[in-house]
Amino acid sequence: VLTDVNLSNHNRRMDGGLTGDHSMGNVTKADWVYGGDVQNNGNAMKAAAHELRSLARLIDAGDPIRENVFVPLMTLVDYRGFRLTAVSVLPVSRATLCYGSDDAGKTVRADYAAFNNKLQNIFKRMNLKQHQVKGVKIYSCGDIEGHWGADDRLYLLDFARLYPPESPLIRAMHFPVTESRAVFYKLLRPELVGKFAVPLCSDAWTNWIVKDPEWPQHNEEINKATKKLVEKIIPRLANDQLRMLAERDGFRYVNLWRTGHNGASSPRLGPSQLGLHA
Repeated sequence: VLTDVNLSNHNRRMDGGLTGDHSMGNVTKADWVYGGDVQNNGNAMKAAAHELRSLARLIDAGDPIRENVFVPLMTLVDYRGFRLTAVSVLPVSRATLCYGSDDAGKTVRADYAAFNNKLQNIFKRMNLKQHQVKGVKIYSCGDIEGHWGADDRLYLLDFARLYPPESPLIRAMHFPVTESRAVFYKLLRPELVGKFAVPLCSDAWTNWIVKDPEWPQHNEEINKATKKLVEKIIPRLANDQLRMLAERDGFRYVNLWRTGHNGASSPRLGPSQLGLHA
């Protein structure tokens, strides 16, 4: 697939397309275009990584197994500068969709109370908040998909936005913001979401919640979580790193550690240097 990605469709050995434009079939899709009309390979790769990471988090927690909900096998293949997401074939189709949306929010479903309750149990344990998308109450992101498969099993898929985004408002106060669609790939980490004082909305700061009467509260909770990350967690971690360097290497880092320890703004280790942001 990736070897032939720059060939015309009739010369490709497998049918192919661009993420967000059309499907590559029910086995693989190429994650190398992401965000409106602007091609950005890096952001597409981030979104693909989020999907695998979120799926791994679900599997590690064991919640789908407890609720008898099935998820696909998935892997990422990085090759020749491209990233491909390979997903196992599932007995699902548009006709089997019963939770979430498969058409970018044009229609949103939560059809079966029993399935809804199972997903509620899964997502509440992840500290994700119930909200409304077009009047439909769901947990997680609006474009997650729950299916009643052709084999009578319940399936869950599409996890790229499972976790809430960073607040663009708080982020802009500390870092330059140039990407208008950053809310779709700059996400809060599961560890922060899971330990936060209140559940957080996966669709906060997006148009998915414009019809939700509680959207200001959803956004404000994300503001508080992001503020905690940027103004408390990151500086504390930076200070701890500097202290360990000072203890290990002696006076070489003492002045640097004292600066951070006293709360001075410079030098300041941002999240990119510490690898905190996904």
